Amino acid sequence: MTKKTYTKICASFEELEKAADEHDFSLTPRQRLDMTQYLREQYYELKGIKPRKMNRKYAKKISIEDLRRET
Repeated sequence: MTKKTYTKICASFEELEKAADEHDFSLTPRQRLDMTQYLREQYYELKGIKPRKMNRKYAKKISIEDLRRET
């Protein structure tokens, strides 16, 4: 899975926080979910843990809630 890198040079920590918030809020719920899954996979790989499959009922609930938020 290829991930894009977001980079911005800021003059202060306040500017950095504002830029990070703007970037995070610009993402769709699906993009945030994809980023979370990517980080989860990286964590498991680094720790040498075999990932378990997500409960289908829970995964379906997440997808439905995301769709509701997007409308």
